[in-house]
Amino acid sequence: MILISSKFNKNPGSKHQLRAKLYSKSVFIEMSTLVKAILRACAIVSTGIFFAATSSSQNIEVNLNLSSAAPGQLEVSGVFKHGQTPDLLNWVFPDSYFDAVDLARRIKNLKFGDSGGNEIPFKEFAPGEIVTQRKASRFSYRIDLSIPEKPTSAAHVSWLGDSHGFIMLNDVLPEFEKKGRVVISFALPAGWTISTNEKKIRDDQYEVSDVSTAVFLVGTGWREMQEKIAGQDLSILINGEWQFRDEQAFEMAKDIIAEYTRLLGGIGRETKIFLTPFPGEVEFDRWRAEARGANVLIVSSKAAFESQALQRLHEQLRHEILHLWVPNSLNLTGDYVWFYEGFIVYQALKSGVLLGQIRFEDFLNTLNRANDLNDRRNIKTSILEISKNRWNETSSSVYARGMLIGFLTDLAMLKKSRNKRDISELFVRLLNQNGKSSEPQDANVAVLKIFGNFPELSSIVEDQLKADKAINWDEYLSLTGMEFQKTSGSGKIVIKKDLRGREKALLDKLGYNSWRKLQVSIY
Repeated sequence: MILISSKFNKNPGSKHQLRAKLYSKSVFIEMSTLVKAILRACAIVSTGIFFAATSSSQNIEVNLNLSSAAPGQLEVSGVFKHGQTPDLLNWVFPDSYFDAVDLARRIKNLKFGDSGGNEIPFKEFAPGEIVTQRKASRFSYRIDLSIPEKPTSAAHVSWLGDSHGFIMLNDVLPEFEKKGRVVISFALPAGWTISTNEKKIRDDQYEVSDVSTAVFLVGTGWREMQEKIAGQDLSILINGEWQFRDEQAFEMAKDIIAEYTRLLGGIGRETKIFLTPFPGEVEFDRWRAEARGANVLIVSSKAAFESQALQRLHEQLRHEILHLWVPNSLNLTGDYVWFYEGFIVYQALKSGVLLGQIRFEDFLNTLNRANDLNDRRNIKTSILEISKNRWNETSSSVYARGMLIGFLTDLAMLKKSRNKRDISELFVRLLNQNGKSSEPQDANVAVLKIFGNFPELSSIVEDQLKADKAINWDEYLSLTGMEFQKTSGSGKIVIKKDLRGREKALLDKLGYNSWRKLQVSIY
């Protein structure tokens, strides 16, 4: 099943859960057997995780040396410049991240020093929990970035293979107190190069303003395509052999970026999409993905059937690229997975129909499976409460419920505005009011404030978000061209036989005729 956590470790008693500020907003996915059964028609129920971004308040220069270290090893050294010694004795390194554990144990030969070159003694009270005898302005260590024991962790933590790898600064560097400028310099093996969207100072040197979102692809052997799409700089980097052509993947990404930019505006930063095979043996149809900052990293095995490879890639891209806007472009705190996953799952599903990649029948089948899962829940409580502690019930149930509420919200807005306004208006207002340049706000407060601007959503807020009332499908589906047929199970949403003009118009806004006009596989 899919696991989700807004902490380092799902164990509620782990003290490392208190270190959530180390990480930035990031979102990752595992496509599991359970979710395939629920949403196999087209949608992705993705896992979500995001943290408050943290880096140093001082100017730091960090050297990452891969050239002189043994394969899979990274030599790290850092210094606080201009005498700006950090005001701390406690140093923290992450010890777990999703299913990657014992991360702090990768660190060897740890040393601290002062500006005079004197070594500073320290004690390690637990893995990753360090206390120095006095303030240190220098640090150095070797970190083992061998391929993770669980290859599925490769989308979420740093690793180095024989020909390439990924360095994500949030699990390579220690925690610092506040945001600030970090200069990263690389020493690479002969023939290796770097790809990143961080600001380049000169060859192999970059300026990073937020270590929690920085991703560096290092190595050789990848193919890169670049283009400006709807004012957005897009690069896709592909490693390995796949069941589709590179150009097909790039065209998919371009279409999706263009659609989301049309709906939501630009994100103001180059988007990097990395597609690479698992760095280890993994069975067919397994994949993980994470959207971090303006980066999307997809680590995947091949599809069991070649005919499904493009369809699966489109699902991955639709969902993950949308996360570059929500939540990654928002300055919100607290856990609101019901929205940044549930509503994103719904919008990505809808976009699949509008882009001609899935049939409207698939759209309805996915909603019906989600409704069936929602009806089988053991715990009956509000989705706002569940989002605070998602371990109270299975994560897929939270996403299924969130997706259904997203669908109800879309219908209510379309009906009230006579198809002039839909769910994307909520995303746009959030981005305008709670973007990165705004002051941080509590996520649930901010989202519900946006809902409050639309009277037609009041019953959804009271009945579906703050409470857990059964969905009155007859009410929500009226005037939509759809109806709810009761069956021996949960029932299902179907298209009415006789459609009126207004109903046809609303269905078209959901993409009812889009898949008819476009080929299902247009690439």
